[in-house]
Amino acid sequence: MFTFVRRVTGDIGRFFYTEDMIEREFLMNVLYIMNSCPLCAKAVKHLQERNYPFVAVNILEDPQARMNLKETTGEVYTPALFHHGRVTKGKDILNLSGEEESS
Repeated sequence: MFTFVRRVTGDIGRFFYTEDMIEREFLMNVLYIMNSCPLCAKAVKHLQERNYPFVAVNILEDPQARMNLKETTGEVYTPALFHHGRVTKGKDILNLSGEEESS
């Protein structure tokens, strides 16, 4: 599915993971983002502040991720968070509390 992803950490470090590692370590909480997207930056910050485990995939750096997003949702829209078998998009991500992780 993914050729690579970037895990966003407090220092915006760069780590590369295989799809199997993502499934095992992050339970497929994947946030699709784009460069210079203010709402994407807010979503990343919001999830980090709540210690919500996720990986961020920049669809401008990963064409395969962009195609996967289009195939899955029918559109290329960021931010889009895939978690717990559902998709949360846009400002709705800012309403997540992190408690969803335990449900």
